[in-house]
Amino acid sequence: MGIELFERVVHGSGQLLGAEVCLLGGRTHEVGALVLTFDVGRIAVRVEPRSQSLGIEFVASPEQVPTGLEAAREEEPWWRVIGSPLVAAWAGGPGHETAVCLQFRAADQSPRVICVEPRGGSVAIRLETSAD
Repeated sequence: MGIELFERVVHGSGQLLGAEVCLLGGRTHEVGALVLTFDVGRIAVRVEPRSQSLGIEFVASPEQVPTGLEAAREEEPWWRVIGSPLVAAWAGGPGHETAVCLQFRAADQSPRVICVEPRGGSVAIRLETSAD
């Protein structure tokens, strides 16, 4: 699935510098692609057409960046975590097995968990609530 790329960011103590999305109909919670820029590199997330699973890849050059990206740093939920370190990444739980969850900030520093998952050809983005 590519979750190991996010795990590398965790091990490198990477901080999120920016988020960009390819909008679908003006919605920021379901996008065509998501590119997260960390101080240790860039990662693109999109849905693989055949498997309808998340495709996660390291962006090594500008040619690999999806076209039509728009900055999302001031959009929900990204404005909450810009500048924060990625401290954990894991596969989603029951009912969300195809999701990848990203925890920004340590548990004692007001953590935020953002999950991305495939949904009908788009990447769905949701901020987890701390109601557990």
